[in-house]
Amino acid sequence: MSSDPRADLLLPEGTRLLHIGPQKTGTTGIQVAMHRSRALLREHGVVYPGKGTRPRKAVWSLLGSPEGIAEQPIKHWHRLVREVEAAGDARVCLSTEDWARTDLEGATRTVEGLGGDRVHVVASARRLDRLLPSQWQQRVKMRRITLSYEEWLEVVLGQGQEHPAWRNIWIPHDIEGVAERWAKAAGGPERFTLVIADETDRELLPRTFEQMLGLPSGLLSAAVTDVRNQSIGYGRTETIRHLTDAFERHGWRESEELETLLSRITDAVKANDPWPDEMKIPPLPEWAAARVRELSEQRVHAARSLGVRVVGDPESLRVPDAMPTSASLDHTVMVSSELAARSAETAIGQLLEQHVAREQQLRVRLRRLRRKVDQANGAKALETLGGRELLQLAARRGLSRLRRR
Repeated sequence: MSSDPRADLLLPEGTRLLHIGPQKTGTTGIQVAMHRSRALLREHGVVYPGKGTRPRKAVWSLLGSPEGIAEQPIKHWHRLVREVEAAGDARVCLSTEDWARTDLEGATRTVEGLGGDRVHVVASARRLDRLLPSQWQQRVKMRRITLSYEEWLEVVLGQGQEHPAWRNIWIPHDIEGVAERWAKAAGGPERFTLVIADETDRELLPRTFEQMLGLPSGLLSAAVTDVRNQSIGYGRTETIRHLTDAFERHGWRESEELETLLSRITDAVKANDPWPDEMKIPPLPEWAAARVRELSEQRVHAARSLGVRVVGDPESLRVPDAMPTSASLDHTVMVSSELAARSAETAIGQLLEQHVAREQQLRVRLRRLRRKVDQANGAKALETLGGRELLQLAARRGLSRLRRR
């Protein structure tokens, strides 16, 4: 298929456009733009189903939840399907990175549920030397891994296909594998579009969605101008990694309360301003750069030969020969003691405030319960009194009220 960006990208009315990601290719920006523009999209004949930025629970209920997340009832998927069906001949867009990770069976079930031959699939691809550091940092920030950057590179650039870190990269970011299984599920390569990220043109992805969905130029870009999945420096990333590693080594993550504490501390680390001269994630080691160049050549070839519609230049996936490298990565990153202390203080303070609030709620509930018990006991005692005794009690209470006046 042609990679000419001037080609008409507009999809037919009634199309169900599935944006499958994957992670770290601009997906969040599209999801936030769609979410913020729901009402405006409908004015232009486009439906973005659901209420949040992406239909996570619905997709998890059909395909299974990620590790550590409870299984979701299938009613979430059925609700999403009904909303898509109710859109009629309007164009519908759905977006979640979870779809890029699924197998052919999951892709087929998804397509069948959301419209069959009405479905068109779109995915993005990004240059590996930009993708890999961003992906490692994201996994650390989410407290999913404790591997150092170089340890992680050794896994994902090696042959350990059963390792979770390897699968997290290459199942969703294997251009050829993703395109083949989703094109097959959707009914042919003409129902799959691959958008190749251009690091110098941040508007390429939202502009492509505007053209595919028949939206006015700039609508999605305007809705997402303040949304960037901000990265943090190498030092803060390493701080989070070491904290997570310590909690895992001591078995503290098995405690819900301590896991909450870890979450609060890492959130505080991410939110705090960087200390002076905080360095970015360093360049790839020389051994890793050589492997990345090799893989990049394969990805360029795949983008050219898949037969799907391609938006962007496949050459944009090629890693430049002159990219900076390092002999090895320095693992002795200096961490600001002030930052670490301030982050811990913030997290502990939040937990203490939470405990105080809970204690106050419990005290209020206890007082209410005591009043109910006293009232019940008083009612039972009254039932045992005779007529004369009831009159005497009423008289005493009346005199007591008069004296208080």
